[in-house]
Amino acid sequence: MIVRAERDFLAEQIRRLVEGQITNDEFFRARPDKFEDTGVAEIWMYVDSFLSDASCYRLTGRNALPQDVVEKIQRCIIFLRSDMDYAWPSLTINFCGNKLLIAGWFILFLVVPLGNLLYMFWTAMILLVFGISFFILHFVCQKIVLHKKFDIFQRSGDLDAWPFLRKADYLLVSAGSNDSPGRRKGSGMN
Repeated sequence: MIVRAERDFLAEQIRRLVEGQITNDEFFRARPDKFEDTGVAEIWMYVDSFLSDASCYRLTGRNALPQDVVEKIQRCIIFLRSDMDYAWPSLTINFCGNKLLIAGWFILFLVVPLGNLLYMFWTAMILLVFGISFFILHFVCQKIVLHKKFDIFQRSGDLDAWPFLRKADYLLVSAGSNDSPGRRKGSGMN
C-alpha cells in the first residue's frame, strides 16, 4: 500500500540527510513510530544501516557516504517519489526465537540465583545449562530464519534495482524523474 505522505516525508528527510542539511540525530528523531507503507519502512531501515548513533554528525567531509551508496540512496528517493508498490519481501525478523531469549534471561537471572539462595546447587546448575541452551538456541534460530529470508529476498527480484523489483521499472521511473543522476543542479547527490 502506498502512503504518499510517508513517502514524501522520507524522501525529503533522506535528501536533507545526504546533502548534509540535517544530522544523523535529527534523522533518527524524525522517525515515526509506525509505518503503513512497507516500502517506507524497508527504505528507512536501509538508510539507517549506514548511520551510527554513537555521535552526532552530518554526512559531509570524512563522514560523507561513498558515491556508490549515495547512488543507491538516490534510487531509494526516486522509488519513494514514484507510485510503484514495494514488492520485495520484508527482511524484518519476528519469530518465536525471541521467546527463547526471554526464557533464557528468566532462567539465568531469576531462577538460578533463587536456586542458589535456597541451597539447591545442582538444581541451579541444571537450570543454568538450560538457560544457556535457550540463548544458544535463540541465536541459531535467528541465523537460520535470517538466512532463509535473505535467500527468498535475493530470488525475488533484481538486487541491483532495489527497491524497484526490476531494472526496467527503475529505468522507466528514473527517465521522468527530477532526481535521476545528473539532473539535480547544486545538489550534493550528483
